[in-house]
Amino acid sequence: MGHSKPSTTETVYAHLLADDHSDAMAALGAMEAEPEYGPNVVPLWG
Repeated sequence: MGHSKPSTTETVYAHLLADDHSDAMAALGAMEAEPEYGPNVVPLWG
């Protein structure tokens, strides 16, 4: 079942995976960013 080479499968079905994943990558980047602390929050580690 399927193609003998993954590259063939990717070529044949690439149009189904046209999403550029920019939203997911932006969300991951936001998780890496420094948190914004409110006026009543003191970070325990610097």
